[in-house]
Amino acid sequence: MHGKQLTKHITSSARSNGLLNISKANFYSVKIPTPNLAEQQKIADCLSSLDELIAAQARKVDALKTHKKGLMQQLFPREGETQPRFRFPEFQSAGEWECKTLKDIAKITSGSTPSRSNPEFFIGGTIPWVKTTDLNNSFIVETEEKVTFKAKIRINPVGSVLIAMYGGFNQIGRTGCLSVPAATNQAISVLALDQQSVMPAYVLAWLNAKVEVWKRIASSSRKDPNITGSDVASFTIVLPELAEQQRIAACLSSLDDLIAVETQKLEALTTHKKGLMQQLFPSPEDAAA
Repeated sequence: MHGKQLTKHITSSARSNGLLNISKANFYSVKIPTPNLAEQQKIADCLSSLDELIAAQARKVDALKTHKKGLMQQLFPREGETQPRFRFPEFQSAGEWECKTLKDIAKITSGSTPSRSNPEFFIGGTIPWVKTTDLNNSFIVETEEKVTFKAKIRINPVGSVLIAMYGGFNQIGRTGCLSVPAATNQAISVLALDQQSVMPAYVLAWLNAKVEVWKRIASSSRKDPNITGSDVASFTIVLPELAEQQRIAACLSSLDDLIAVETQKLEALTTHKKGLMQQLFPSPEDAAA
């Protein structure tokens, strides 16, 4: 509530080294409606208990993510090796995995960006168009923008695995797997896999486990961090037989589902707290009345 009061005191002239600021006089002039001490205590206790619940839920989500990271380190071979440290019992005598590059298992392409000067390419669009910001390291069912058939852009099939090649370190190496046919922009490498021998979900999990390798490649002796089509083509992947790929992908997918559920609970608690505070504290208009 008091944030709205502070905002009124910030003007274009209230800057220091490009940063917005507010004077002490204006800061201390902000009025805070205050109930009696007993009611203050009740409100504080209510919000404090909710904060503790949110913190506990956040720790649970973090623990699950840490568990997944450790599990991937067990399920996939270390760099330079062809056997993982852990194999499911039914595959313990299945032999070594096969080392390949992404160009060995996929046709690799990239997309394009239709000209934004032509509104017919975007208005009323029904074709999902994936940008690096749409990549979620999981399965993609929706995109921020869609294009029309007039854009004449390549549509990739379900099961295509996507890799962000540039867009800053927060984007490089991010992945996705298409659950719907979709086009992409030029910042994304598209892997069209032979799904008779390679599972998209396994490739997705492998790439997610190796994101730090992408970042190392992107930062090596380059003015602007990025990875190239050649980097993608030569990237190493170690493959077991299809049945074992399926088993690993199913294990990690079930853990992803659990993480998603617990993350939704955390978001719901955070939203609940925000709504509760709006109910517990008067608005500036009510306070002034």
